[in-house]
Amino acid sequence: MKKILIGIIIIIAISLGVFFIQDEKEFNITFNNTSVNIPDNVILKDNVIYISQGGKYILSGLAKDYEVKIDTDKSVTLVLDNLSLERDKDAINILNAKDITIEVIGDNTISSIEGVGIYSKSDINIKGTGKLNIDAYEGIKTDGELQVEEVKLNINSTSDAIEAKVLGLNKVDIKIKTNGTYIEDNESGRYAFINNRYIKVAKSDLEEYNKLYSLVVSSKGMNIEETLNVIESNLDIDSIDDAINAKKTINMHKTNGIMNTNDDAISSDTEIVLDECNIDIKACYEGIEAEYITIKSSNLNISGDDDALNIVSDEEKGELFVDKSNINIDVNGDALDIMGKIDIANSSMYMKAGDNGIQSREFSVNNSKIEVYSYNIETYAHITKPIILEGEIILAQNSDKFFLATNYQKTLEATKTPYAIINNLNSFKIVDENNNVIFETNNKEPECKNYIYINNKIQKDVTYYLVTENTKEILEFNNVK
Repeated sequence: MKKILIGIIIIIAISLGVFFIQDEKEFNITFNNTSVNIPDNVILKDNVIYISQGGKYILSGLAKDYEVKIDTDKSVTLVLDNLSLERDKDAINILNAKDITIEVIGDNTISSIEGVGIYSKSDINIKGTGKLNIDAYEGIKTDGELQVEEVKLNINSTSDAIEAKVLGLNKVDIKIKTNGTYIEDNESGRYAFINNRYIKVAKSDLEEYNKLYSLVVSSKGMNIEETLNVIESNLDIDSIDDAINAKKTINMHKTNGIMNTNDDAISSDTEIVLDECNIDIKACYEGIEAEYITIKSSNLNISGDDDALNIVSDEEKGELFVDKSNINIDVNGDALDIMGKIDIANSSMYMKAGDNGIQSREFSVNNSKIEVYSYNIETYAHITKPIILEGEIILAQNSDKFFLATNYQKTLEATKTPYAIINNLNSFKIVDENNNVIFETNNKEPECKNYIYINNKIQKDVTYYLVTENTKEILEFNNVK
């Protein structure tokens, strides 16, 4: 009986060994323009290459009008070794696999003008030190998770460049350009440029709403159903729709980003975390939008047509937290549209807003310099409840309304932080009795004429002066203890 058991174990071990060896076998698929050399375990039919067995498949050469289709319950590795795959429809189509890995060697190009460059129903990993260029109607699409590591990835697409349930980028250089239907927002709704004319598509009471909206192509840089994680990567995104959109969390760590978009730059329904990042949003509709936004040890520039940092939540939940960061904002809308809480620590922020500079329920500043310039005559900073104001804070406006809530002076008094109100001046400096400059406008925003200057370092026993081109007079501070 013992010998029989040993024999069975040996047979099972041999079988398993054969099974795993089969998965690890290498097969070459070599293209030569309109012809291809394939191994015996691969089927070629109507210019479709069917892979139904596990293993490593090395694809190389120039392929004209070929599709690679994978359907197996085994593990498959595709090695793209200086491959040029040109096809009008889908190029690489993964219907089923235990797991899929794509290794990128050298310089590779996938062209699929009317289809998807790489489509997978399964989770997919793309890695390697080479370059992958995709020019397709839709770049990479998976119903599962997509993990990309180290690859240099360039995607030019009409629809979404990357669509996945979960996306992870690790040490990736990625350049994206989307060219879908242009969508324009204005006060009366959203318009799409379809068939050489603008059509209103954002009002649900239109009878043709669903039909028209279906013609509008989603043209996002990254369209992620759940979570996006980016580590030590470089992102360059030029998109018609959102540059980055994820329904759940967006985490970026030690990442550089340049973004140009006609819609939102970085958008999530829940949370965005930027940690040790350098992000330059050169053009957008709204900059960064989520329910919770955390920016730590980062440098951020935002230029846009509407709000820069926007909390999509009711005032009880939404929160913006900034720590050890430098942020520059120049937008036509609100600089900070945060109806919940704002907490800024150890940071520098310069904000120029065409609409309200700040909208917030609770506002706390610790050891930071905050400059807010609202240059439209009807706009100002609206802060319902300042909690802590420690640092240097400049709230400047062109409006003859005043800042904060209706009882703004009472609200400021409650903070117990020294402040001064300066009216009808657009060029001045504040100096101490030794003529040391405390603050100077330097004609930064000449449209602004009314200021609240807040600085917790103002001292009771020091005389301060307001200096203009022709005058020098004592400046009285409130809340000085």
